[in-house]
Amino acid sequence: AMTIDEIDGLVPKRDNNAQQSKVDGISVLLSHIEGVKNIPNLIVFGATNRRNMMDEAFLRRMQGKCFVGRPSPNIRKKILEPLLCKDPQMFNVRCIDFLVKITTNFSGAAVGALKSSIIVAMDQNRQSTTLSDRVLLDLADAVAREFSCWFGTGTLPEIYRLNQNIFSSSNKKPKYSLQLCGCSPSICDKSTLIPSTFDC
Repeated sequence: AMTIDEIDGLVPKRDNNAQQSKVDGISVLLSHIEGVKNIPNLIVFGATNRRNMMDEAFLRRMQGKCFVGRPSPNIRKKILEPLLCKDPQMFNVRCIDFLVKITTNFSGAAVGALKSSIIVAMDQNRQSTTLSDRVLLDLADAVAREFSCWFGTGTLPEIYRLNQNIFSSSNKKPKYSLQLCGCSPSICDKSTLIPSTFDC
């Protein structure tokens, strides 16, 4: 098996602005792919975050395509659960549930980085009995910015921090529409809104 990550860099979409050397390179790669089909027991995997920017002829030659989306709440919970073993008193199940809620649009790598940040914070705060929601929000916000997990113009942890009074009272009565600080309607279009985010 051969895996090529960020394959969009090898086969960008050909248009009028494309350099001749890139066009020639794509043609050579396409001819090699045709030859690879005749080699038994060889499979080629390509990974990209920008499928729409890839060459159409190349995409047609790739036999199977699958979409790998963001991790589900259960997967995010499984990634974070090892923290319970490190210090169950400082980091408990309530912390896990809180983090699962505020990492709705995080990638698997971002959740893993958040777990590492929390381990460092736990080692630095040995005198504390627990990690506060504020500390968890700050750590999650820093990771969201590092991994570009944007929610409109900000990050979900930042929006949660700015609107904690709304989220903390959301169990008392149903809310059908929320105007959140740090998330203006003109910028937060439907593609950035994730319904499960507000299941508090």
